[in-house]
Amino acid sequence: MARTSNPDEVNQVDDGSTPLLVATTRGWEDVVVALVKNGANVNVMSELGETPLMRAIKCGKISVDTVRLMLEHGARETINTAAKENAFFAKWTALHFACDRDMNQNPVVVALLVACGASIDAVAANNKTPLDMCTGRTEFLKALNKPLDVLKDHHYSTGDTESMQIGSENLPSDEPRRSSLLQFAQNLFKKPSDKKSSFISQSGVNH
Repeated sequence: MARTSNPDEVNQVDDGSTPLLVATTRGWEDVVVALVKNGANVNVMSELGETPLMRAIKCGKISVDTVRLMLEHGARETINTAAKENAFFAKWTALHFACDRDMNQNPVVVALLVACGASIDAVAANNKTPLDMCTGRTEFLKALNKPLDVLKDHHYSTGDTESMQIGSENLPSDEPRRSSLLQFAQNLFKKPSDKKSSFISQSGVNH
């Protein structure tokens, strides 16, 4: 699928969020995939300093496959970027979110992040590291220390669609908004003359 001829279009900002930040926050996987494949900035930060990768892991309903897609499109460049000091999860990295026991996380995602270079010793504002957060959790400790073994054990491949079931069920489904943003993402693949509307004018999406 060809990328849009105008990279700024896929990264439009509306009310502090780009389309990809909105889609990862809401757990709209089809939208996330379309935006990432079309060149969306996977390292853009929200006003709280959270990247789309952090939001995808934090909010859930995003498959292991899509997390890998984001990493393959450059998200690993900010894999150890910490959320801002004033954020609720101050100085958490993507791996902190992946290791949080209250979010019912997926050890395969943990292994994937570590395999791509995430630091297991990154210290958050609460002085916790991802390693600290996995204490007493055998499967997660294995993911931190032997990530390639975990990926192999789970037969992880391009077709793996195991989801992370966390958080997003507390958000409204907002189907009209999801559909509008998906149409926006799909329109980016069309010729300029075929495009009907922009992210801002069509979706009315905010974070």
